Amino acid sequence: MGNKGESMIKKTIIIFLILTFNLYAAEMKHFTTIISKDIKLTEIDADKLAEKIAEMLGLSMHDFKGTVKVLKKEEIARLYKDLFDIKTDINSFYMLTTHTIYINVENYNEPILAHEITHALITSYFAEPIPIQIQEILCKSMEYITRKGLLNQDSKK
Repeated sequence: MGNKGESMIKKTIIIFLILTFNLYAAEMKHFTTIISKDIKLTEIDADKLAEKIAEMLGLSMHDFKGTVKVLKKEEIARLYKDLFDIKTDINSFYMLTTHTIYINVENYNEPILAHEITHALITSYFAEPIPIQIQEILCKSMEYITRKGLLNQDSKK
C-alpha cells in the first residue's frame, strides 16, 4: 500500500476515534438522580446545573460522577444520625466519600441543589480540602445566583 492509502486509513481511524469520543462525551452523565419511592416530582437536570456552576467557577467536571438522592425529611434525618451520630433536621448535605447529594424532597429545588452541587464540585476538584467556611461562601453564592435566575443567563455576554 502506498503512502496515500496508509494516510487515508490513518485519517479514517482518527475521524472514527473523534466521532466515537464526542458521542461518548455527549452521552456521559455526571449525576444520576434517585428519587425515594412514593415521591412524585419533576426531576431537575443536575448535569445541566452542574455544568453551569462549573463554568461560572472555572472548574472542570472532567470525569466527575455523583448521585443525587431525593428522600423524605425523616429519611434524611435518620441517615444523617446514622452517618454522623448527630440528631438534626438538616434538609440536604453532600457526602464526599460516596459523591452523593442527599436532599429533602420538600427542599428539592434548583437553588438548594446548586448549593450541594457546588460542594460536590469544589471538594472533588481541589486536592487539598478547602475550609468549610470558604466552601459555604461559594455554595451560598451559587444558591443565591440560582435563586435570582442569574445562573441561567448567558455568561458569554
